[in-house]
Amino acid sequence: MKFKTKNSKDERSRGTSTQTTELDELIEEITEKERAAEENRGCEENMRKLETDRAKAEESRKAAMERMSQTSKRLSDEEEDSGKNKQRRSDQCH
Repeated sequence: MKFKTKNSKDERSRGTSTQTTELDELIEEITEKERAAEENRGCEENMRKLETDRAKAEESRKAAMERMSQTSKRLSDEEEDSGKNKQRRSDQCH
């Protein structure tokens, strides 16, 4: 990136475009590859974060489903118990 800014400053100061040498072209190619690698690295980090977030969401969903299942089971057990208790009370009253 330093090369590119230096090169553009040179062009502006001279008022004409400078001839690019093979070295200049290679430096430009290297800087482009560095930029592409940085962008790719950013994408990889985003993908890792996305996978981590998905895993956390899946765990949370699983825990919520387990709690929901336990609550449902407890409520059904309470209904059975309350149904038995009501019958016993009515049996005892007779």
